[in-house]
Amino acid sequence: MEPQAKSVKQFAAMFGLNPNTVSSQITRQPESLPKFLRIGRQIRFPIVEIQKWEQSQLNPGSTASNQSN
Repeated sequence: MEPQAKSVKQFAAMFGLNPNTVSSQITRQPESLPKFLRIGRQIRFPIVEIQKWEQSQLNPGSTASNQSN
């Protein structure tokens, strides 16, 4: 069974980012990242939220609710 969420390292690798940059964005500009879960000290990015975030990055003028109509 494939995991339903990605770790910071996995998320960073998907987009060619430095994991330290992603970690600092979590505290400094969380709105610039997909919605994430904090489980204890661990951060997880649900795959569904990563996909929504990708679409919003491709279409910066639209929102998820506009796309479904």
